Amino acid sequence: MNRKIILFFILLIILTGCVKITSERPKIHYYVIAFSPDNFERKEPSAKIEVEPFTISQIYHTDKFIYRTNEYEITKDFYNRWIIKPDSFITEYIRNYIHFNILHDDNIKQREKFKIRGHIYEFYAKIEEKRLDAVINLRVELYRFNNIKKTYDLISIMNYCKSTSTEETSVNGYIRSMKKDLNDISKNILKDIYKYSGEIE
Repeated sequence: MNRKIILFFILLIILTGCVKITSERPKIHYYVIAFSPDNFERKEPSAKIEVEPFTISQIYHTDKFIYRTNEYEITKDFYNRWIIKPDSFITEYIRNYIHFNILHDDNIKQREKFKIRGHIYEFYAKIEEKRLDAVINLRVELYRFNNIKKTYDLISIMNYCKSTSTEETSVNGYIRSMKKDLNDISKNILKDIYKYSGEIE
């Protein structure tokens, strides 16, 4: 009888140890950089502005966070991911920023049409000892519709290489820094639209 009791406790200890060893796998967290306007009263812009889906370099065409460890090596984060891939939410972010912030001014003709195309070369986080750099490198092409030729003419090519630093070396720090970059880029695109519409701030 005593032998059975001893064997029972030994088996219980082994099973308890197995439960501790096979602990739960860490959860995967999903994020997105979404545009949140201060004023939700949306109006139709004076000009028609079409933002085509941005393209992206293949290495960044992933839902996983990418960290660049040096000039040539990258690391993909399995547990922190984007809800949708960067090219999709960058396209939507810039589109929403422009549509919510464009002025309703007579200087921009009602029938004037613009088209925006873009390509993302780099989109990653670089973490050093006490600093995080959010890096985005992209090209934006601005086209205006030619009513005589009935085609879109390329009027501007803009290259942006933004690197915003923060001491907050966390996911939240990365998101905030990247959102600041996207705001700055969207603002500059909007300035170019005004410039080529005869409206200069």
